[in-house]
Amino acid sequence: MSPLQQAPHKCHNCRRRRLVCDRTLPTCRKCALLGQECLGFGKLILFTGAVATRGRHAGQTSFAPPPQTPGPRPHLPHVGGRNASSSPSASPVAAFSSPSPPPVSASSLSSRELVPSRYGSSSRSLSPEPRSFDSDGLTLHSLVDPVIQDFDSATKYYLHYYVERVTQDLVVYDTPDRNPFRNLVPLCQRHAFLRHVVVALSAVHQVSYLRSRGQPFRAKLLDALAAKHKAIVLIKDALENLGPHNYGDVLTAVVYLVNFDLVDSGRDSWQAHIVAAGRLMAMLRPAAPVTTAVCESASSALLSSMRGDRTADSSIETLRDYVMSDCLTFFILGSTLSSWQGTRAAEVFDSLDVVSMLLRAEANTYHSCPSEILAAILRSSQLAAEMRRDGGGGEGPSPSQKEAAAGLMRRLCDFDGRRWAESIVAAHGYGGTDDPDTLDKVRGREHMACAHRSAACAYLLMAAFEAFEGDGRGEGDGDDVVQATRTATEGFASDIFQHLACIAETDMLFKGSVWPTFILGALTADPDRRAWVLRRLEKMWFTICPWGYVKTALDTLVALWELRDGREQPMPSAAVTGGAPVADGRDAMRGGWLSELRALRINCLIV
Repeated sequence: MSPLQQAPHKCHNCRRRRLVCDRTLPTCRKCALLGQECLGFGKLILFTGAVATRGRHAGQTSFAPPPQTPGPRPHLPHVGGRNASSSPSASPVAAFSSPSPPPVSASSLSSRELVPSRYGSSSRSLSPEPRSFDSDGLTLHSLVDPVIQDFDSATKYYLHYYVERVTQDLVVYDTPDRNPFRNLVPLCQRHAFLRHVVVALSAVHQVSYLRSRGQPFRAKLLDALAAKHKAIVLIKDALENLGPHNYGDVLTAVVYLVNFDLVDSGRDSWQAHIVAAGRLMAMLRPAAPVTTAVCESASSALLSSMRGDRTADSSIETLRDYVMSDCLTFFILGSTLSSWQGTRAAEVFDSLDVVSMLLRAEANTYHSCPSEILAAILRSSQLAAEMRRDGGGGEGPSPSQKEAAAGLMRRLCDFDGRRWAESIVAAHGYGGTDDPDTLDKVRGREHMACAHRSAACAYLLMAAFEAFEGDGRGEGDGDDVVQATRTATEGFASDIFQHLACIAETDMLFKGSVWPTFILGALTADPDRRAWVLRRLEKMWFTICPWGYVKTALDTLVALWELRDGREQPMPSAAVTGGAPVADGRDAMRGGWLSELRALRINCLIV
């Protein structure tokens, strides 16, 4: 192995901290061990107009003329308050973010001034220095938004990280006026359980980021677990005093616990949290009868009971809409790979007007799946459960169940992705149809919708495979059935691949392609296409969306391929289908990739 190249001098981090630098190129290993981003060895770019915080130039602005003799004291505007005309209304943390905050990653934040951790780590909190105001020689320090001024330094840091980084992952297009998740920060002052659950989510996000890069994360993990424990204790107390004043806030906290599980690994307690959130949503549902039709009017008057006896502004109501839409999406996509047996989830979510709730937020939710397709996936899971329950005696599916399955397949195949994409982009308020940027967004949305459509068709074909056989009892020509199913499956896989290949890895829509990419990996046996799927998921895990469920999806596919290729063990004759064993190995073969996945007994959430 060739010797490591060394720089002629220390890196900027070690030089500032007066440490011995190993001078390895391209980055210093000491910085990596400390979990910091190495500023490198080249020319350091400095921002002009920065205010010195120490030394003989404290309070002065760089590259500015020396202060003049102060005259009469000027009238200073209230720059730290919520109603300051110069502060952006979209940012709840005015003291810590710019009017248009740039994307901030954990590595880029790590080079800032930090506060000591209570766990004894050498790292310090990544909270930026308070800003200063300089006017005619008068300097004001620590002008902090009243929303966060009473929080400790670690909490301020994690709230800042949530606003600057975590919220970017929760929507497709992150703009100050189109990301409702930032509106949660002001509520953290009112409810301690919301504050702790946001801190926990921010900390575990950093844990996942550092873990994906092989960097130390123990201190952040302790922060995440401690905050999650406090949040759960406080949520239990809030549930004992549940009322119109805190319905929506408790629901938000519970759904954020699901996000915590997704960022961590996508395993463990996500099902319990989704069921709990579903019960809260059932309490908030409208008194009108539940409708299952897909209509735009259903979304205009949704969940008026959520407001209860209080008056919430539209930004908070939008946040609630997105939270409920995410919860429903988690339940629907979680039903495709995992069993809800024993959780009573079906009776909870069957009472909800699912389509209306999904329509309220489908324009900017990060999974980018059309509400109509999600509703069809949910109906596919319900139909498969009915067929397993009614066909336990070997009778097979009823004619009505066969017709329902065929109708679902027709509904999915007739879905117009182009029309849906145009309506979504128009509702999002972008430019006209002749604008090149708008056309790119329409094409991207169309490809994403069509990829989800084909993945939903492949899922329906496997979840209710008995309904697509000749007589439903498997007494016909089994070889013809298997061949027809295989041909249809290959067609769906090719369609998913073609549409996903049109979505660049730098596109904002890319992070919403995990579920169809996973379905493609489960469908295909081609080595080249498998390698393509792995590369896409690894790219997302390392650079775009460092959420643990992406790594779990990747590991699950590898285990599935090893099982299918016979490197680990043959396909068991009693594969698990929805929590119940199938009749024999032939049924497992007909169940295809879905039965193979359930045979692994991997209870994970992949969205």
